[in-house]
Amino acid sequence: MNDELVMDYIPAKRNSDGTVGFYDTASNTFKTATTGSFIAGPVVE
Repeated sequence: MNDELVMDYIPAKRNSDGTVGFYDTASNTFKTATTGSFIAGPVVE
């Protein structure tokens, strides 16, 4: 089996426009919902 990390999502909110989604640390990209939207939960530090 291939042990290469492909995706590593963490919940995130984009500062520039407040969009809620996921940040992929494997590809350094921000992902948003393709349909509907995500709802933000409490801030976790």
